[in-house]
Amino acid sequence: MRTRLSVILAVVVLSVWATYPPRDRIKLGLDLHGGVHLVLRVKADAATRDETVRQAMAVIERRVNELGVSEAVIARYTEADQILVQLPGVADVDRAKQIIKSTAQLRLTLVERGPFDSPEAAWRGSGGTLPAGTEVVAWRTGPGGSGDGPFYVVQKAPAVTGGDLRDVRQAVDEYNQPAVAFTLGGDFRARLRKIAQALAASQDNGQA
Repeated sequence: MRTRLSVILAVVVLSVWATYPPRDRIKLGLDLHGGVHLVLRVKADAATRDETVRQAMAVIERRVNELGVSEAVIARYTEADQILVQLPGVADVDRAKQIIKSTAQLRLTLVERGPFDSPEAAWRGSGGTLPAGTEVVAWRTGPGGSGDGPFYVVQKAPAVTGGDLRDVRQAVDEYNQPAVAFTLGGDFRARLRKIAQALAASQDNGQA
C-alpha cells in the first residue's frame, strides 16, 4: 500500500510540475483564453481562386507573426474562398483586424518627365507648374513618406493596379534571378491600347 501511495504521489507531483505554470504549458483555445475569431473571404477569379487563397493564407500568417501569437490557427473554412483565423490571447481586436485585413496597393504609373535630382528640380523642369493630372514622386519611398531620389513627374492615374493582376507567383527571370510572374486580366487590354495610342500621340506632338 505504501508503495502504491508513493507511486501515485510521484505521478501527481510530476504532472503538476510538467504543467506549471499552466499558461505556458497548456495550449488554451479561444473558449478558455479568449481572443480573436475571424472568417475572411478572398476575392478571386474562379480560374485562379485556389492559388489566390493559398497566397492569402501565407500573407496572413506572416502578418500574424507580427502580433507574436504562438498558437494561431489559420486554415480553410467551410467555403472554398473562406479563411478561418483564430488568435488566442489577443486582447487588441481592432489592431489585429487592421494588421490582418490591411491591403497593400500596387500602382504602376506612366512617367512624363525625369529623372530629377530633387522635387524642386522637377518643378523647374516643368516651368514651375506641373501638367494637369501629374505629380512628383521619388524613386523609392521610405517610412514616414520620406523619399530618395531620383524624382519623376508621373501621371496621378495609375496605368496598372493590383486589381489588374492575376495568378501572381514566384519565378525566375532570364538571368536565373528571383522574379515575380503574373498575368493581366480585366479590361487591361483595352486600357493598354488607349495608353499606347496616347503615348504615340504625345511623341508625334513632340516631334512636330
